[in-house]
Amino acid sequence: MASQVSATFLWFDWASFSGWERAEILSAVLVSLGCLGELVWIFRKGPPKESFIIREAFEEKKHSREKLFAILIAVGVTAEVITLLHSLRESGEFRVEFGKLQQTNAWIWQTNWFLQMDVETLRSNNVVLQNKLQPRIITPIQVTNFIRLTENITKIPVKICTSTMNGDFSFAVHVRDMFTRAGFGVAPGANASFGLHVRTEATIRPPGESYEWPHILMVMYGTNDLPKQDPIKTIITYRSADNIIRPITVNTNDHTEICYDILDALQKTGLSVVIWRSTQKVALGEFEIEIPPRRN
Repeated sequence: MASQVSATFLWFDWASFSGWERAEILSAVLVSLGCLGELVWIFRKGPPKESFIIREAFEEKKHSREKLFAILIAVGVTAEVITLLHSLRESGEFRVEFGKLQQTNAWIWQTNWFLQMDVETLRSNNVVLQNKLQPRIITPIQVTNFIRLTENITKIPVKICTSTMNGDFSFAVHVRDMFTRAGFGVAPGANASFGLHVRTEATIRPPGESYEWPHILMVMYGTNDLPKQDPIKTIITYRSADNIIRPITVNTNDHTEICYDILDALQKTGLSVVIWRSTQKVALGEFEIEIPPRRN
């Protein structure tokens, strides 16, 4: 037991304790020694009562030892009270510091949460930008759906235009091929391969406009040169046996009706279409399809 206690005291790194902590430990040691000493002398048996002289000497020694150990206890307890007050003050300071650390930790956690939200926003924006940078294509399923949706639309030659300045010739080829597969012929005047009408001037927004280009501009005759989502006239449709709602042309000689029927079919294939009315690009009763720039 004594060896274990000694080993414990020797194991302590006394240099790591402050002066107040050392005083508190020594105070506890004094109290412990005083209590143990008193305990020993209380239960220690003296000489027989018949040996009066020896008995008297023993009692005097016992009384003096008890006073000594009582003094040790008194000194130790007094020192413990003094060090306790200092420990309470340090504990209060530690609690204040701990409260500040908790507030700092909460601020860091909140800041980290906002940063994570910003990262997610940047990641989603990056995905959107990457999608915008990908080349536009017409997928095989879109071609199939367009062919089925236009089965009952009067087939006429359709003028599909693009510009050498728009920079997305391949998408215009895809659109032209889709119309050809659906049975729409090439309008007279095609000046490029694949039946396209290619202009040298770029498709430019009017000053002050910042809208995003759709996949397709449906150019119709009108006095408003701004692309806009016109209220679409009532399109006559029917539900086929395969549960597909298809537009159907009633007036086969009405190019305006055919234009709206084609527009409905394009939108149902997942392509964005905007009507652009112009008095310069087309004549009254005519329409054409223009492929706008890919970049915005």
